[in-house]
Amino acid sequence: MIGAAAVALFIIGGGYFAYSHFMGSKDEPAQQEEVSTSSATQASNNPAQAETGDAKSLTTAAISDLKSAGTAGQGIDKLNQAIDKGGKESVEALYTLAQLYGRVYKDKDVLANVENLLPKDTKKAHELNEKAVALDATYYPSLYELGCDYMAGDARGAVERDIDKAKQYFTSGVEYARQAGDVGFTERFEIRITSLE
Repeated sequence: MIGAAAVALFIIGGGYFAYSHFMGSKDEPAQQEEVSTSSATQASNNPAQAETGDAKSLTTAAISDLKSAGTAGQGIDKLNQAIDKGGKESVEALYTLAQLYGRVYKDKDVLANVENLLPKDTKKAHELNEKAVALDATYYPSLYELGCDYMAGDARGAVERDIDKAKQYFTSGVEYARQAGDVGFTERFEIRITSLE
């Protein structure tokens, strides 16, 4: 009987220790493992966390926010915060914001969400893609857009038509897309290159 009571107390005591260790008590905070802010879900569920995250986390959270009209403004703010971080990690934010300014973003619902928040500005889009390439010369999505700007010229309204520059951007971009194994972008580059020959 005494042995059974001792075992019961041991189990109860161990359970209490486990509970207080992982859940914390009123007097001290819970001990938890440090959680990375790299996923979109974590960043978008906790705006304060997103604001202090790295450029990639902010960009991921921004893209999630852009999908809703109610949070699209926050998404634009997060893209700008990611750009302010600087460095190669901010190239996706530069590219995404350029896509929004140029009104060439792939998701038409997102474009509708930002219609009243960002004016269409193809020159600004071009500048943002140039900044992305200045930070990372291998960032082929921006190389593609810059090539398209020079290929289209006045039709896009960002720069004057310059076929030689367009070819340069497409030729270097296709190599980086191939190296990355990005079949979709590789095909897009190849179509543009063929059309200029």
